Amino acid sequence: MVSGMKHQIEQLLGSSDFIFYHIPIIITTASLFRLKNDVTISAIYRSKELSEIAEECDCLVLKNRRSLDLENYNNSIFNNFIEEYGVERLNKQLNSFNKDVRFVFSVIAEHYCPQTIVVIKHTSDNMALSRLIDYISELFNPSKELLDRIETQRRRISSKLEKKSQK
Repeated sequence: MVSGMKHQIEQLLGSSDFIFYHIPIIITTASLFRLKNDVTISAIYRSKELSEIAEECDCLVLKNRRSLDLENYNNSIFNNFIEEYGVERLNKQLNSFNKDVRFVFSVIAEHYCPQTIVVIKHTSDNMALSRLIDYISELFNPSKELLDRIETQRRRISSKLEKKSQK
């Protein structure tokens, strides 16, 4: 996050209008496995082969829980950033929800840590990474097909809410 803020302050991309959204990505050559649905602890103990309880995949999305250690680490990074640029400059140049940069950084350190981590298996054809890039591209520039699916879902939900409110 600090890197994105430095880009905003120093206008390294020519403008401070860019928004950075950080996605931690680990690329590995290790085999990745995901537990099959409804696998129990007893099934794990009974299994003789990994394939009985898990499926190999080329991409995982891990849920990351915030911890006090991570919050403290984030605060130390932000404190170094404050020392490097100064509170006055940061308050002036960062566009934020609050004018007190120390408060903003404390909120970010506690609540806005990455809550997911993407792990991708590297292969010579880069297929998993290509699929991730295609997925992200679809989020930022949705196809007509995706927009149509979203609209269909919106109508379906609106209809259900309308029926519920009439009861």
